[in-house]
Amino acid sequence: MSACTFSYGIAKSEKTVKESIDIADDLFVLLMRGNGLNSNSMFDDQNLIKESIRSETIERVAKCKEWTEEAIPKIVLEKTGKPATPEFIDGATKTFGLWWLGTLEQIKRGK
Repeated sequence: MSACTFSYGIAKSEKTVKESIDIADDLFVLLMRGNGLNSNSMFDDQNLIKESIRSETIERVAKCKEWTEEAIPKIVLEKTGKPATPEFIDGATKTFGLWWLGTLEQIKRGK
């Protein structure tokens, strides 16, 4: 849900990448706490997202494809100052769920 919130914030508002990620992070924390979950429980002993969570997340993030596809060019332009190519937008949209999970794993590892 937080990945789609991030995409929506960029695609459908004037939020910056940082503002959108902050909102998505806050939502993630609130959902975890509200459901009495510890975020560490979603990782395996190698600090990777557990496979069952990984596959469900990728499936759910694909449902907000339109927002992601609209957000990618804005993210690239904000971060690089250059427009994204159609090929990059397509590839980044298709792999957005994996990228999102990868960032969580990097945070877990302290990177």
